Amino acid sequence: MKVSIDFSVYTQADGAFGSVSGEIDTLTPPQIGDSISFLFPQGGQTIEPSIGFNGILKIIDRVIAANRDDQKLMLTLSDITLATKSDAIKVTEYLEAAFDLFAVIYAE
Repeated sequence: MKVSIDFSVYTQADGAFGSVSGEIDTLTPPQIGDSISFLFPQGGQTIEPSIGFNGILKIIDRVIAANRDDQKLMLTLSDITLATKSDAIKVTEYLEAAFDLFAVIYAE
């Protein structure tokens, strides 16, 4: 099942860093409270565990669009907070490369 996702990325030092969105495939319709794993991409990319992203985000909200033919489920995932801007860049680059997601960086 193809679902749309969205979540924010923060740093401890600077606050809001950016947001990540896009579409992912899931085996079943995800429910609030479920976890989505970003640990096993198809392309073999890896992320350093030392940067503070464990690769798992919780679903905190589901939006079901009315009067839509495509019936795509929209999910809000838990936010990520990382120590530094450098860590946030590494995580967003990983998510873009490994899962074809799109990161919007608020300020460079």
